[in-house]
Amino acid sequence: MPKKRIASEPTEDYPDLSGWQATGPSLAVASSGAFGGLGTLVGAIILAPVIHALVRLRSVAPDAATIAELVAATLGGRAGTFTATLQTIGYAVLAVVGAQTFGLQMAAPVIDEPATVAETWTWPVYSVAALVLITLLAYALPGRVVAGLAAVLAAVGLLITFYNALAIIASVLSGTPPVDVGGEPLPTGFATASALAVLAVGLVGFDVITTRAGEVRWLGRPMGIAIGAVTLVALLVWLADHLGGTGALRLSPRQFGYIVYSMYPEAGVISMAVATVCLGFAAVLGLMWAIVRLVQGVDDRISSEAALAILLGLMAVLIVARCRDWVGIHGATNYVGELVLLLMYAVVVEASARIPGGQERSDSGTAAGESTVIWWSRILVPSALAAVALLPVVNSRFAVSAVWPLAIVAVIAAIAAAVSVMGRREAAD
Repeated sequence: MPKKRIASEPTEDYPDLSGWQATGPSLAVASSGAFGGLGTLVGAIILAPVIHALVRLRSVAPDAATIAELVAATLGGRAGTFTATLQTIGYAVLAVVGAQTFGLQMAAPVIDEPATVAETWTWPVYSVAALVLITLLAYALPGRVVAGLAAVLAAVGLLITFYNALAIIASVLSGTPPVDVGGEPLPTGFATASALAVLAVGLVGFDVITTRAGEVRWLGRPMGIAIGAVTLVALLVWLADHLGGTGALRLSPRQFGYIVYSMYPEAGVISMAVATVCLGFAAVLGLMWAIVRLVQGVDDRISSEAALAILLGLMAVLIVARCRDWVGIHGATNYVGELVLLLMYAVVVEASARIPGGQERSDSGTAAGESTVIWWSRILVPSALAAVALLPVVNSRFAVSAVWPLAIVAVIAAIAAAVSVMGRREAAD
C-alpha cells in the first residue's frame, strides 16, 4: 500500500502529537469495549502482547511512519503492503458499522415506527451523512486538532458511563433495591468461551495511532493507556449491571442502560444519550483520522484526495447495503472489520518475533534481548486470536450466518496478498 514515507516529510507539516492527543484516537476506537464486561478483560489480556510486539518493532525501525513500515522492517516489503491493506480495509469496515450505529441514533427521533427502520431511507441517509461529515473533519482539520477532539469526546463519553456505574453501585450498597431485569441463565462451558470471544473484540482498533507512528514519541503508552482505561470502565459497568439488576450473573452488562433509566429516569436518559453520541462520534472520527493518513501515498498514479473519495464512496455503498440488509449483507459483514484486524495483529506478532536477538532497544533505551516470552507470544497470541475468530463459528455448529464473516475475511486476505505481490512487481519494474 503506502509507497511514500510520511516520516521523511517536513516536520513542520506533521508536528508531534502530545501524550493525551496520541491517546485520544486509540481511546475513541477502543471505547466500544466499555460495554463488553468480562469479555473486554479477556480482550485486554490477549491484545497486550500485540502492543509489546509493536513497541519492539518500533525499537528496530524508529523512523517508521506506519504499522506497515514497522512490519516491513523484519518481514519485508510485501508483508508491509499486506499489512497496510488489511489495516485500511479493517478500519473502513469498522467505520461503516460505527457510522451506521451513529446514524441510527440520530435518525431515531424522526422515525415514526422504529420497527420499520430498515424499510426506510432515513437510516442510511443519516448514516452516510454522518460518515461524510466526519470524514471532512478528519481531512480538513489539522491532525492534532482531530486527535484532541477524539480524545475529549471519548473521555466525556467514558466518564459519563463511569459515573453512571458508580452511582448504581452506590445506590444499591446504600439500600436501593435492584431493578428487576430477569434474564437467562449464564451460559456454561463452550458457550461461555464463545460469548467471551465475541465480547473480546470490542477493543480491536486500538492501534489507530500506529498510522502516525512518526508523530509520537512513545508508541506503546497511548495504546496501553487506552486499553487500560476502557477495561477499567468495562469492569465497573459490568459490576454495576450485576449489582443493579436481578437475575443470574451476566458476562456482559447488557441490562446496564435499562438499569440506569429505571433508577434515574430523567438524568439517566440524558446522560446515556450524551455518552452514546460522544462515543459513537469519537470512534468514527478516530478511524477516519487513521484512514486519511493511510491513503496518503497509496499510489503515485492517484492523489490522496481521489483515493479517499473512492474509498468513501465504497463505504457509503456498504452502509446503504447494510441498513437495507440487501441479500443479507448486514449479518454477513458482522465482525468482519474486527476479524481482519485480528489477522493483522497475528502478522505483527510474527514480525516482532523475527527481530534478531539483541538488535532491538526498548523505549527506555536499554538493550532487550529476545526472550522466551517472545517465543511464547509467537505461538500463543496467534492461537488466541484464532480461537476468538473460530469459537463463535464452532459454537453455532457452523451455521451459515457465522461462517460468512470468516469467508469474507478470507477473500479480503487473498486480495491483500494479491495487492502486495503486484505492488512489489511494479516496484521491481
